Amino acid sequence: MLNSSNCVVTCLPNRLQKFVLFCLFLPILMVTSSFVYPASETSTDEENLHSLHDDIDIFPNISEIIPTSVNLTTNLSVQTSYFNKREYDDSEFTFIKMKYKDIAGKVDKVYKQFNSLKKIDENNYLKYFVLKQSLIDEIETLKELSKPLAKSIQLLDSWNENWLKEGVRWQRWQEYYSHQNPSSQLTTLFNLALGTIHDGKQQVIQHIDPLLSLQVEGAAIQTKINIITQEITYLIKELRVESLFDQSPPFYSPVYVDQFKTEMLDSTWQGVSLSTWFNMPFLARHGIAYSILSILFVICAVIIRNNRANLLESKEWTFLAKRPIASIFFIGSLLSGIQLELWEVPKTVALINSIVGGIACARLLDYILSERWLKQAVYSVMIVYPLTVLLIAAGTPPPIFRLYVFMASILGLIFCIRWNKKNYNNHLNGNDNVISAALYNKILHFMSLLFLLIIIIEFFGQDGIATYLFKSTIITMAIIVPMLLFFFIIRGAMKWIFNSPLVWQIKLIRNDANEYARQTGIFIEVLIIFFFLIPAILSSWQLYPTLTDAISGIMALGFNIGELRISLGLIVVSTLTLFATVFISKVIPKILLDESVSGKLIERGARTSISHLLQYFIIIVGFLIAVSMIGFDLTKVTIILGALGVGIGFGLQGIVNNFVCGLVLLFERPLREGDTIDISDGLSMGVIKKIGLRATIVQTFDNADMIIPNADLISNQVTNWTLQNRQARLSVPVGVAYGSDVVLVNTILLECAKNHQAVLKSPPPYILFMDLGDSSLNFQLRVWLADADERITVRSDLYHDIVNKFAEENIEIPFPQRDLHLRSVDLDVFKNLQKPIS
Repeated sequence: MLNSSNCVVTCLPNRLQKFVLFCLFLPILMVTSSFVYPASETSTDEENLHSLHDDIDIFPNISEIIPTSVNLTTNLSVQTSYFNKREYDDSEFTFIKMKYKDIAGKVDKVYKQFNSLKKIDENNYLKYFVLKQSLIDEIETLKELSKPLAKSIQLLDSWNENWLKEGVRWQRWQEYYSHQNPSSQLTTLFNLALGTIHDGKQQVIQHIDPLLSLQVEGAAIQTKINIITQEITYLIKELRVESLFDQSPPFYSPVYVDQFKTEMLDSTWQGVSLSTWFNMPFLARHGIAYSILSILFVICAVIIRNNRANLLESKEWTFLAKRPIASIFFIGSLLSGIQLELWEVPKTVALINSIVGGIACARLLDYILSERWLKQAVYSVMIVYPLTVLLIAAGTPPPIFRLYVFMASILGLIFCIRWNKKNYNNHLNGNDNVISAALYNKILHFMSLLFLLIIIIEFFGQDGIATYLFKSTIITMAIIVPMLLFFFIIRGAMKWIFNSPLVWQIKLIRNDANEYARQTGIFIEVLIIFFFLIPAILSSWQLYPTLTDAISGIMALGFNIGELRISLGLIVVSTLTLFATVFISKVIPKILLDESVSGKLIERGARTSISHLLQYFIIIVGFLIAVSMIGFDLTKVTIILGALGVGIGFGLQGIVNNFVCGLVLLFERPLREGDTIDISDGLSMGVIKKIGLRATIVQTFDNADMIIPNADLISNQVTNWTLQNRQARLSVPVGVAYGSDVVLVNTILLECAKNHQAVLKSPPPYILFMDLGDSSLNFQLRVWLADADERITVRSDLYHDIVNKFAEENIEIPFPQRDLHLRSVDLDVFKNLQKPIS
């Protein structure tokens, strides 16, 4: 290519030759300086090779043709260098080809095992599940192998597309300039450019074909795996349904005894050998998840060890300090168990996890539970569950497994009857509360009837239904018991969080810390119940094949409103969103407005106003989010607002008026929570307790709550004694008899005022001689108080002191007196009054 380009250059004038050489040298220098291994810098190759503009019909100036042709040569040089290096470093694709061959051999082996199992008349779908698990591992391996292959094919395809576009563009330019300027040099240049484009396309096609062939090989293996997997899945579903109606010889039949042969041991060993253990595909797919779990395991161990003294003081978490190893293993196995439910993993992995978690759970509950029969029940569940899983995973022959189910059900029935009796005796002795005793009684009665039913139908040979009921019951109990312990841990965790020193510094949350901990715990428990516990139980009863199918199936239940689909999942999520919104609207304002968080001393009224506004904002936003989650179009809310406007026009004026007035009170703040107000000229005085959306609650000094509409507080006259500050002046009127020593009266009044602790020294108290009354000399003692709420008590104290002082100094406090003068009297009236009545 470079030789061809030199031929073109030599045919041009000297100045043009220098220009072309400069244009040729500059891009080559730029490319070689920034060009590293092309596979790691695909974006650079794509930028170099994507030189085509979308506007093909734009024809360049004749002076731009030669620099443009230089770009073609440069792109071809970069592409050639890339392919040369790929040939020296082709180990990756060689490895993929070898892995494809290995996967194909494994798939053929699984298919042979599958055909062999179909020929055996044995209804054990777990063996098919093992084969399906092997295929799933190979599918995951194929996905990982296809990523670099697909990336390389995508890169070459983009290059090929770029060469095609370049060819179309240069052909159009050639046609255009062949009519405008039929120069022999331009014709040679166009031919060379088209030849470069052709070489580039051929080079890409030459290298993309092997990759496509390799991808086709992988796709063929993928197709074969999908076909076999679908066939196995369909057969598993059929066997699961058929297993419910399996019938076996009754226990009293000689045929049942004849089934116990030496061949059963071989069958059991074959089942164990089919069980999959930890393998490289499983570790490759879930190694990161288990690494994270291991890190969490270590973190939990460090936290429990460093906080063991604090845990011993906690009522809820004492068992963590008493059983640290069991606590760590329980938390780890619980998190691992949730992941195992979401994955299709080897049964032996789930078995090991259930054994470890069951032992840890039983140890913790042994410390928490006080009644012995409850401890026995927990240990029984945690022993029977892993044993049942082990027998199923090992492919235990049906006669032996039937006998196990029968004997375990008899023991379960005996224990339920004994536990029920112990529970009843504890209730009679007052060792348990009525609610838990009644609940345990119902549960034990139900379990007794269930075990009795399993015993009867298993005895008469209904093996399928008996096994289904027994297995589902044991798995359900094995799910519920650890979840109850986990809920206990969550409640303790919430109390620990809200009573931690960091949260305890927030004064506004401190008083309601226990209530917030309870509400948060309920919220988390409801989440776990809806999104894990209920789906896990339904999955254990085989109503859904897997946990993920159970979650999606339950959440998809719903109904239609026109074109809108309202599902149970949307309702649950929206309800939880509203609950979380209300909770957050209470907590967040208290956190943000606390002095320890904001670093500022916010006045009480301002803090209350801002808190209310934040609450309203959070609730409105949460409500809109919840409505949008259900599926309502928020753009159509205008219709609802229009209908609401009509309702306001007819009958909601008062509510809206009070709401707006409430906002005015919050913004303008003429009244604040804690202010002392008077709304009836001294007849109705009280302290504002709460300013709500519709009304304000005022607590009178008689401890009565007055609910006053906000509109009345805005439109009517209200006296606020503590708007600017809480200082208030108190006037105490005093009257003395005529003839009293005025100077002495002033001295006594000032002495009484100065001796009272609630009276401020500045401004000082003073006396005013108000007037000469009809029966007294009227004085007025005026004092200043630090708190207006103390006016009544201070007035009473001052009057007590004044009366006592006046009595000591013989100063008379007069009462109204009147002199009656008779100017003329009819004497006959007196005579009639004195005449006796006959």
